[in-house]
Amino acid sequence: MPQRFVGLLTALCGLLVVMVMIAGGLDVYRAARSGRGWRRRLVAAGLMLLGVLGLTAHAQQAPATSPTDTPAARKAPRADLADSAEWQRLVGVWREAEEIASGRRGLYPFNLEGKAKLLSRLEDAGRKVAALQTAGLLSAAEAGLLQKDLDVLREGVQVKRPIEMQLATCYLAGPMAFRHRGGSIARLSERLPLLEEFAAADKLRPEVLYRTLGSVEDDLRVLGDEEFLKRLTAGERDKALELRERVAKQVEVIRQRVRGGTAELTDTPEWAAICAAWKTAAPLAASGLSTTAQREAAKMKLQDAQAAAEKLYAAGLLRQEESALLVREADDLLRQIYRNPPTDCQVMCYQMVLILPARASLDRLLARAELLERLAAGGRASREVIQRVSATIEADLKTLSSEAELKRLPEADRAQASQVRERVSAALEAVRKLAADQD
Repeated sequence: MPQRFVGLLTALCGLLVVMVMIAGGLDVYRAARSGRGWRRRLVAAGLMLLGVLGLTAHAQQAPATSPTDTPAARKAPRADLADSAEWQRLVGVWREAEEIASGRRGLYPFNLEGKAKLLSRLEDAGRKVAALQTAGLLSAAEAGLLQKDLDVLREGVQVKRPIEMQLATCYLAGPMAFRHRGGSIARLSERLPLLEEFAAADKLRPEVLYRTLGSVEDDLRVLGDEEFLKRLTAGERDKALELRERVAKQVEVIRQRVRGGTAELTDTPEWAAICAAWKTAAPLAASGLSTTAQREAAKMKLQDAQAAAEKLYAAGLLRQEESALLVREADDLLRQIYRNPPTDCQVMCYQMVLILPARASLDRLLARAELLERLAAGGRASREVIQRVSATIEADLKTLSSEAELKRLPEADRAQASQVRERVSAALEAVRKLAADQD
């Protein structure tokens, strides 16, 4: 009897949630398939009860007299972009091209045939973007931004040389950067009208954002570089700074809207890449034992995780401090993996530098203190991120709480260690409370 009552109560609560989602024009069927487990179960129970009552959930069908039934609303992109086979194929070629263009697959990442095939697939990706726009799955602004970035990726793939040319010539100055700094002004000028249209759109899609805003962020960093600005004339410098301010304003508007929306961090493939990297690297870092193949695989996954963290920040699903904490944590995991020689080779000389545990912990906490404080002051923190980075922080706090370890430090470092320990402890507690309050 109690189980029946709990089931009925769950169904009734689910029905209430479904009705609220329908009233808000949300896709209840998508909510029943994705997102957090408790939410999926609740919505599924509500839909089941709705079916028992003989009703159908038209989550995205507005009444004929709805004030939102305008031409602009009818042209708004539908909510099933991520489920589209065309989009999934586009994402696949995008990732491959991004890895090659960034140099992560080496100087000679393909043979002549492989290069030709990838360039052909990139051309086809451009047609896929146009087709998705025609089908109403992408807005004009989304399609425009994606096409601009595909142009950059094609350029990045084009400058990479095939294996057949490895002995013919050499790269004069190492791998060529596929994003030329001198083109940042032109790229941002082209993207600004699209970003303004994007920021004013009815709906923002994280899956599009973390493929487009990352490149915008790269160009914004170039326009904030004093060395780059010094090479411009006074007039060019003023225009560059004005452009940077206008673009940065639109990007922040977009990020604020995503943070205030219903997008789920855990639904993204980028977050899945971060989880996969931690699953692979954390055990190796803890044991200090790894083969050459294992550490190389962990290194690649951690690099993927760092790139994913930066993309999630660009899309507004992570705060800058959260992204930076994940990047630092990945660096530390990699250092821990490489602290000992690999187990599958005999190393004749592997010189290890003795670093006091308290000194290493102090350095790590110093690098995180300001990030945690800024995160706490921002009033919002992701529970998933805090879970990923807190283990290292707690271990370092424990080390700096050990009198035996502190005695091995110079007196000046001991005083600093106490101050940093208190700062980080307070900030970590505040951040955890923020994360708990948002669950």
